[in-house]
Amino acid sequence: MKGPYCNPKIKENLTIIDRSSVILPEFLGKSISVYNGKEYKTFGKITIDHIGKKFGEFSPTKRPAIYKRK
Repeated sequence: MKGPYCNPKIKENLTIIDRSSVILPEFLGKSISVYNGKEYKTFGKITIDHIGKKFGEFSPTKRPAIYKRK
């Protein structure tokens, strides 16, 4: 059985481009930046609730459509 995927370069540098990596317990208490395709979004400190989720869940890539009323 495979374990969770985490890019080994993330442990060296806390600026993350690989959004498919899983948050490991080693990152607990650290703040990171996640790339959303346009800019790096600073993510607050990682808590116990974030462990096991993917980094991409905390940096959305799409904005909601805003329509002007006539």
